[in-house]
Amino acid sequence: MKVIAIGSGMRKSEQYTLTWPQVDFHRREIHLPKTKNNEAREIPMNSDVLGAFENLRGDRKKPAGRVFAIQDPKGWFESARERSSLKNFRWHDCRHTFCSSLAMAGVPLKTIQVLAGHKTIAITARYAHLAPNTLHRAVELITEAAQAGKKSPEQSATGTATALKEGQQASARA
Repeated sequence: MKVIAIGSGMRKSEQYTLTWPQVDFHRREIHLPKTKNNEAREIPMNSDVLGAFENLRGDRKKPAGRVFAIQDPKGWFESARERSSLKNFRWHDCRHTFCSSLAMAGVPLKTIQVLAGHKTIAITARYAHLAPNTLHRAVELITEAAQAGKKSPEQSATGTATALKEGQQASARA
């Protein structure tokens, strides 16, 4: 259950109301027809999440009903949290771990927003500080793109400047 929570970023209510027909093993997606924001969304499954669902499914080819027999993990979750001596850990922290892991891996904030089902980018922006090298990586793409085209950044800049100048001259003639 932890693998699914951290690997999918689903809210507790989304995970514990999930039914087997919503888990698409062929497309490797979880379909949530109605989320907290009253919108549907698709969650792609990574190999860990897919494996966890396959283990839960067992030998049943087309299981029916809810994926999890319980609707609220509060009982076992609180007991496990106490036994592990974790303080101030809530189920929702699994969702934060999902978003934080994506941000630290350099995933764009817009992509994190879509994966997490956040209504606005402002909600997702709280994870931006976890990706301090994102700006450096972004500007480095200019060099990589130029090298891929076998041009130096100077040649690319010269070519761009020439194209802009030619475009301006054409506009002036028109």
